[in-house]
Amino acid sequence: MLLLVRLSGSYLHPLGLLIPLPSPIYNISRCYIFIFSVYLFGDHIRRVDHAADVDRAILRQVYVWAEARSAIYLDGSGYRDAEDFLDPPRGSVVYFVFAGDKPAALLTLIPLVTVRGVYQVGLITNPQASLRKICKLLRGFMGVVFERLAQSLFVDLPDLPEFSRTRKLAGFFGFEQVSETIFLISKYGHAKEREKSHDAADRDDRLHGRVQVLRHHA
Repeated sequence: MLLLVRLSGSYLHPLGLLIPLPSPIYNISRCYIFIFSVYLFGDHIRRVDHAADVDRAILRQVYVWAEARSAIYLDGSGYRDAEDFLDPPRGSVVYFVFAGDKPAALLTLIPLVTVRGVYQVGLITNPQASLRKICKLLRGFMGVVFERLAQSLFVDLPDLPEFSRTRKLAGFFGFEQVSETIFLISKYGHAKEREKSHDAADRDDRLHGRVQVLRHHA
């Protein structure tokens, strides 16, 4: 299975009209180098070092994944070959998603030039990796992104059959459709999604506790 999020070479200037300006209190523009993990068995997300030979080799591997679905991943991206792909989009922050010691996805956050703190999300996944595992890691990682870097995230997903599954997955991550092709989630919206998830987990825990008590007395 593939999570198909298009990497666009443009910055979609009109989107600035749809997004409220970030609070002047939030003024963090620098990029953070850190390793994020929500698992005990080696699954993690880390920043790409574009100068490191090991990371450049992984990027060439990612390009092979993208070539397999070039109509979705590469058309309109401006990349001519794998060597072009080694250089990140200007101003972007790029991460590898690892399932154990194997690369599972490449996550790219590209800044919107017209509104500070807003990033377009690009994701290329390994067709052999577990989509469920990638999604779990990314859901946890979103909190770190909003805490340290972004005010809003958006994806550009055309209303085409090959993107139908991804448009549904955007809802799974809490993105809301704000135009024909643009799906957006804000820092505030993500906080509300987490609050709802925590409330649901609490209800499940309480229900589970009651069921256990009933079974105990049965």
